[in-house]
Amino acid sequence: MKVLVAYFTQTGNTERIARAIQAEALKGGHKTELKKLSDVKPDSTAEYDVVFLGTPIHGGNLAGPATDLLAQLPKSAKFKLVGFVTHSAPAYRQEDFERGIASFETTAKEKGIKLAGCFECQGKLDPAIHPIVKQIKNLSDQEFDSMMAEGNKHPNAEDEKKAGEFARKVLA
Repeated sequence: MKVLVAYFTQTGNTERIARAIQAEALKGGHKTELKKLSDVKPDSTAEYDVVFLGTPIHGGNLAGPATDLLAQLPKSAKFKLVGFVTHSAPAYRQEDFERGIASFETTAKEKGIKLAGCFECQGKLDPAIHPIVKQIKNLSDQEFDSMMAEGNKHPNAEDEKKAGEFARKVLA
């Protein structure tokens, strides 16, 4: 199979998961390309049997570059679409990142593309938005630091292993 692993990242979280997915696809003997979303043309997705699309969750939805690419995918494409997202769970409500994941389902349904699943894992929150999240949640420095402590441990080797296992199942 010919596999594309495309991703958008700002902090490296999503790229780390993308590389774990690519490594698993290569182990499986699949011809695999790893690309940043900025290097992917929507029409070029037709060359692949499986397209993994990775993005962080931004404010309860997929990051803009991922949303843009999904909107431009051709209808009734022959490839299987597979989503993967990273998020800072402590900074958001569960429904915020679930809504982002649902965007993959909505797009696949609207475009007649088979969605083969979506992987999600926690990641570090982009430091550029720390002040915004801290203010919105009305947290003290100590409360915010405590909240971020768990997220800053991810993605880790266990998350990468789970991403690889997910990719193996999708590609089987």
